[in-house]
Amino acid sequence: MRVRLDRGGCSGRAHPGSAGFTLLELLVVLAILALVSTVTAVRFSGGIDSARLRAETRQMVALLRAARVEAMVSSSVTGIDAAQDDTGYLRYPAQDRITLPEGIAIAITADAAAALPAIRFYPDGSSSGGAVRLSSAAGSYAVNVAWLTGEVSLTDGD
Repeated sequence: MRVRLDRGGCSGRAHPGSAGFTLLELLVVLAILALVSTVTAVRFSGGIDSARLRAETRQMVALLRAARVEAMVSSSVTGIDAAQDDTGYLRYPAQDRITLPEGIAIAITADAAAALPAIRFYPDGSSSGGAVRLSSAAGSYAVNVAWLTGEVSLTDGD
């Protein structure tokens, strides 16, 4: 069956050799469009996960640098503590819990003697040292803290 659009009106008759599309041709085009939109949506969601991970990592770097400055200015010890699970961390000394977005995990590597891993900054600018790894399905990043200088640096963890 062929469908023909007639500019002069609708006569209801299909002429042999007239231009038009079959129902099968229309279904094939719709299936191709559905496949392309699905692939595009999957790729786009991966980009969002990657951007979310990068944003959380930049926020962690900023928080650690601010904690170091706060320790030097206030002459007190500041930093972060690992939470009981891998979905967030605690700011020290206030113990404010910061929860990461779903799908992003955190691992803090620091002094093995502590009950929970923690990174501390001291009034002289030094730190306990350590690393914070943020990871998701989109990849991972490591935020390193030098023990002697307290310098905070970022590296790709892939």
